[in-house]
Amino acid sequence: MKIKTITFSSFKSLRPLGVLGSILLGSALYIMPFQKVFSTDHDDTDKDFTVHEWGTFTSLQGADGKVLEGMHHEEEHLPPFVHGRCKISSSTSSIYKDDFKCIEMLLPPFSLQGVTQKMETPVLFFYSKVPVEAQVKVDFPKGIISQWYPTAASFFPPISGIRGALAGGSMVWNIKVQTETLATPPVDSNSVWAPSRQVASNFLLAPPSREGGQEEAEKFIFYRGLGSFDTPMSVKTDKQGVFTITNASSEKIPAAFLLDFNGVKGFIIPLEDLKSKNEAIVHRSSLDDKWLPKDEFLNLARDLVTNALLNSGLFPDEALALVDTWSNSYFLGHGTRLLYVLPDQWTNELLPLAILPTPSHLVRTLVGRIEIFSADEEEKLLTAIKDSPSTGNTLNELISSLGRLAEPKLRRLLILTSDEEVKKRIQDFFAPRP
Repeated sequence: MKIKTITFSSFKSLRPLGVLGSILLGSALYIMPFQKVFSTDHDDTDKDFTVHEWGTFTSLQGADGKVLEGMHHEEEHLPPFVHGRCKISSSTSSIYKDDFKCIEMLLPPFSLQGVTQKMETPVLFFYSKVPVEAQVKVDFPKGIISQWYPTAASFFPPISGIRGALAGGSMVWNIKVQTETLATPPVDSNSVWAPSRQVASNFLLAPPSREGGQEEAEKFIFYRGLGSFDTPMSVKTDKQGVFTITNASSEKIPAAFLLDFNGVKGFIIPLEDLKSKNEAIVHRSSLDDKWLPKDEFLNLARDLVTNALLNSGLFPDEALALVDTWSNSYFLGHGTRLLYVLPDQWTNELLPLAILPTPSHLVRTLVGRIEIFSADEEEKLLTAIKDSPSTGNTLNELISSLGRLAEPKLRRLLILTSDEEVKKRIQDFFAPRP
């Protein structure tokens, strides 16, 4: 394996350029009534039909570079009209209420095991000069699709509770690509849903999923999922503040960025030459002069990531939509993280996609996000838990401050500590609540 030590003298003059452009394993496929099932009997290509997709997924890695369970907790709320497995199960017979146990997946109590990846926002945009009736099938071999819009023609596994591995997910949509403007459900301008509506794509119309239902209109297909898988990208850290970023695959990483934000200042470093079987070594001590004030850092981060998305083949408004959707999380979320654009092969293996009629142009851009739980942070959190009073709200407040990453971080600490009292305190947060 080749090892590349990154130096940063070449980045000293790098400054903002201005924003570019301004669940569950079941026995059979669940088929919604009155819909066709996906077929591969024909493969006709529509020369006027273009489809672009972008998506994101998030994991947390400990200092050893291994992914941690507990990534099912929500970070950004979706509009109430979005469909979801929990929503479906809570509105039907109680026999189905095991799907996610219909908990609020934000903070303790913790209940869903095996989730190492949160597939957050794949969205599919469609372009055509003429109306097109299309069928779209997404497979998620190492996970399940948990939320989606518009309504799907069919999905798998059925709503039947957790019965095995978090795997074998798929979903089919029947849509009509429109050439006129349609009315869509209202959303707040600050919603994570809003940026994707600014893309100049065609409107879509999905037929009712049940008798007596209504058609659903939107400018894109959205889906979100939970997965149990790893990727060949890892970030190891040590107590000296050294990051070892490894691409263990046979594919080159198109773009990658190491960044940190502490609430006041931040830095972002492009990692070049992350070729196959290659490592980049970054010393935190070499980053002291790379920290920028909040606004300057945010502009630079937006520019760099947007440019990487444009290089992947996305249209400018699509790239800007992704950056606008995730700016608060990617750039202004406290902590250290790695962002990277996946090679096409990884995307197609993680989320096989089939569309009929076959588009003449298809672009798929998936961005991986690794939240880094560094060796130094691990030690500090262990000490804080150990030193917290055994009674009162201090420990609760400490763990609640970790937000949606509380569970995976606590799971990592259970591996690290041999202190039985600390283990008991942590395990109490995994116990069912009345």
